[in-house]
Parts: sequence; structure tokens; C-alpha cells
Amino acid sequence: LYHNDNEKLTTTTTGIRVTGIISCDNNADTSMSSSSDGQLIVGGNGYTGAIALDGSNMNIYHNSASRGLVLGTNETARLTISPGGNVDIATGTLTVSNDIKSSDDDFYLYSYKGGSDGQVRSGIQFDSTNQRLEFYTATNERLRIDNDGNLHVYGTNHEVRFYRDDGARYGAITYTGSNFNIMNPAND
Repeated sequence: LYHNDNEKLTTTTTGIRVTGIISCDNNADTSMSSSSDGQLIVGGNGYTGAIALDGSNMNIYHNSASRGLVLGTNETARLTISPGGNVDIATGTLTVSNDIKSSDDDFYLYSYKGGSDGQVRSGIQFDSTNQRLEFYTATNERLRIDNDGNLHVYGTNHEVRFYRDDGARYGAITYTGSNFNIMNPAND
């Protein structure tokens, strides 16, 4: 098929090739629905995927409950949304719905690796109710910055180390049982 002596649509042994713009415009908002007009639909083995545009979103979706959605570059997956809604970014290890959460004004960044179901192993939480930032390791809160900027260190034995910009140790504050020590570089 030609337009102005330029080839625009060609049949091949495996399908068709289009040169130019493909327009799917029904001049109306089209949400996620494989039966509505105005979207680009790609058929698969009993399911469809599509790109649609409505008044609020650019919808890229499919209608399969068992398949993920993958965005990639150079034929490599860079962002994957699993059928359950987890998001893996490049590394395949960051699970947004389990590890990064936000509810109301609280924010969480957690790792569950090595813990039992629902047991936080390490992470950071912003507690908007109490206006504080909390840090966890080995399932315990270890450090807190409260809404007045005070630093709270939790546990039985503590050591707060100080370093220069060049990485050299500058000193330490230690607490072991009932002993509190301030140490300079000569005796730490």
C-alpha cells in the first residue's frame, strides 16, 4: 500500500510492516478494557495486551492474571511488574509492594531477607504520628532521630564512631553495661 509514491503498508511472510504512524483514535477516553475502541491491542495465546489513553492515565496493560508486565532496553528486562503487583527494578531484588511501603504519611523501606513471614530484618521507617525516623537491623530498632533532632541509640552495648572526611577514625563514644566512655583517636 502506497501514499504519495511511498510504501506505507507491506505484507511479509510473517505479517505486515507499517512505515509511518499508526493511529488508534476514537476521539474518546479509553480505559483498560480489551473490548473498547481507540487502543492498540496485541493478541496473544488466549489473552490480549494493549495501550489505551483516558482522561487520567496512559494505560499499558494485559488481561492475564498469570503474566507479568516487563519494560526493557536492549532486549533486557529493566522493570518488571509481577502478576501479584510486586515491582522489580533492574536487579530483580527490589520488591516494592513488600519492601517499600507508604501508608498515609508513613514511609517504610524494609528487607525481610532471612526473617520469618512478616518479620522485618532491617530497614528505615518514617513515623509521621510521632515525627521520627527509625532505623532497624536484625529485627530491632537500633537508631532513632526524633522530631527535635535528638539521636537515640538502642541496645545493650553501643559504640558511636566518628570519622574524618578522608575516612580516618576520629574517636568514639562507647557504652557497655554501665560504663560510658569518650575515646579520642589515641585510645579508641
